[in-house]
Amino acid sequence: MTWVDDHVSKAIYFTVDLCDGSKRKLLVWTTTPYTLPANQAIAIRSDLIYTEIRMDGQILVVLQDRLGYLIQEGIIPTDATSQVTFEGSELLKRGYEKPYGGSGLIINAEFVTADAGTGIVHIAPGHGQDDYSLGLKHGIGALCVGM
Repeated sequence: MTWVDDHVSKAIYFTVDLCDGSKRKLLVWTTTPYTLPANQAIAIRSDLIYTEIRMDGQILVVLQDRLGYLIQEGIIPTDATSQVTFEGSELLKRGYEKPYGGSGLIINAEFVTADAGTGIVHIAPGHGQDDYSLGLKHGIGALCVGM
């Protein structure tokens, strides 16, 4: 197998529902969309501040420090309003509906930052060292999905 050093993956944004009856959705970011079928967890940063925003009749959760960027890039419309802010720790160990069925847990990851994405990151422990190490730490196994 040959690694192409100048390959650029396209990042995507997608939503998942929280399994707490609140009808809130997490706006998730990934630079590896081809690993979505192997999603096993969602990572947040417990010490950062998240916000709930109203958008198109939905309530989306994103990192508060990323809201301006997401509006500027057109990911979130300019008329979206921030409703509530809270520490990421309030999301820990909550369940969410995986993109391809089943449920997963929201876990803490120190590599989640306010510098990119939404502050909410797709985790596929079978695809990538950071994801694999995080899965080991939280007892989440790797899932490799063939084509």
